Amino acid sequence: MKYVVTEDLSILVPRWLDLQSIPYDPAILDPVFFNSVLERLAESLRTRCFSDGTMAVDAKARHEFDYTLRRTRGTPSKDEIWICLDDPMLMQETERSFSLSITRCVSPDWSDLGRGSRPGMPGIGEAETRSVETQVSDCVDRMCAWEDLSTSSLVLVDDGAFDGHTIVMVMNEFAKYGFFFQRVNLGIATRRGEETIQAWDWPKSNEYPYATKKAPYVTNEIPYTGSAVKAPDIKEWVCERDFFPGVPLGGKVIADPASGQRRPSPLLVRGIPVRAQYLQDWGDIVNWASLTQGLNWFTLDILELSIDLWETIERACSRHFYVRDLPSVPQKVLSDAVLMGNSNILDELWVPLLAKMRDAANRRLFPA
Repeated sequence: MKYVVTEDLSILVPRWLDLQSIPYDPAILDPVFFNSVLERLAESLRTRCFSDGTMAVDAKARHEFDYTLRRTRGTPSKDEIWICLDDPMLMQETERSFSLSITRCVSPDWSDLGRGSRPGMPGIGEAETRSVETQVSDCVDRMCAWEDLSTSSLVLVDDGAFDGHTIVMVMNEFAKYGFFFQRVNLGIATRRGEETIQAWDWPKSNEYPYATKKAPYVTNEIPYTGSAVKAPDIKEWVCERDFFPGVPLGGKVIADPASGQRRPSPLLVRGIPVRAQYLQDWGDIVNWASLTQGLNWFTLDILELSIDLWETIERACSRHFYVRDLPSVPQKVLSDAVLMGNSNILDELWVPLLAKMRDAANRRLFPA
């Protein structure tokens, strides 16, 4: 069995800095540095969480993963329309491709609130403030204006599928308007994910008025799933960013539980989204990352690695970052601030604060 971690900080961090118009030295934030971060993460997983050797940790560098994606992605042909999930950092929107912003949201107590829009998505623009339903509706409106729609094939594209549920959700949303995908292109897919997608059928309810009849622009009702790499032996597949506090798109999105599971709305603090990382006491590491051993040691390793990461980012940018500058605020930072009665937590320097939180975790592990 394999535990797969895919690198993404090498793209997300520079892209975030560019979007914020923050100059940086690319010779410092280079592929060698980001590869070292990935390898240190993988080594901590091997030694702390899987020291018994029962699990092989497979760390896929960005260039490896990009190659995997290109094998199935390529570019849309003139008679195809691509719907891409959360992927504008890898492929920009074109006349024949659209990006949707979708992620799994959790409540402040980490219970599941379903899927909603992804706040802070690079390149998504205002999509982060719109529900999934609204994004799909807008996409359909744009496609219906095309004269060649009736001869076009609809293709759903994603970097991969673990359980396939997000893919199915998107297919259901498009089915409401009578749009059915001819093909699903994935970079990586587990057997479970492919089986879930291939088992999809027309939804049968009043909510899907077009699902019981074939609209003139439907090309194929049952999707074909193609993936570059099939990985039935994967125990878990996690994006590198989800372990690191404060990085772009890192961790689960904390949503307002009052918004419900139908349309979860991300919580914002001074307009900044709140996220929970895959670390002990920072998020539900057991259920989100399928880790059960060495969690305290692993968390200490990653906090130390996070400090190195952010110190390197600051050196590359020749500036310091405050908590208010982060692309997302870790929920752990906010909850600790409430306990300490600190109402000015967003105005604190980020790296010194992160070091304090590492030291606090260290004291809990090694009490005097």
